[in-house]
Amino acid sequence: PLLIDLKQLADQGYLGPADLADTPDFPQSHVDFGGVIPWKKQLLLNAYNNFSNVASTEARNEFDEFCRQHDDRWLEDYALFMAIKGNFGEQAWPTWPKEYRQRDSKAIADIRLELIKTINAYKFQQHMFFKQWLMLKAYANDRGVRIMGDIPIYVTHDSADVWSNQELFLLD
Repeated sequence: PLLIDLKQLADQGYLGPADLADTPDFPQSHVDFGGVIPWKKQLLLNAYNNFSNVASTEARNEFDEFCRQHDDRWLEDYALFMAIKGNFGEQAWPTWPKEYRQRDSKAIADIRLELIKTINAYKFQQHMFFKQWLMLKAYANDRGVRIMGDIPIYVTHDSADVWSNQELFLLD
């Protein structure tokens, strides 16, 4: 999500001029991740809130289709994981209360209802990233540039993948 182009979100009407005019004076010599991350996360949340209020029917349908295509495969678990992680102060999932660590169905259903707006905001971020990535890839491909991805060589313990598929990992 930190790679999402905010100007494109503004062009779509999901961020206003005031959002981008209030950019902190970040250093030019290096990336100040400690400053950039919270600033950009807030802007992405603002963009989701604006999307919820002003998106066209076409844009909403496109988002809904993205969710339908990806929810069962990874999106729902990722968004739920990130929302719960934020709810617990960004702590690693093994430190969460037992019912959330072990994905107790009642506890998960309850917190899903409580955090639905945040869950949908994470889904929106993934949707925007995918859209922008596909545009960039098409631009490169049209110019004869092939982009090759990579495959991760490991999955980090504190991840949606491990939390949602604990039976696949040696966690003891």
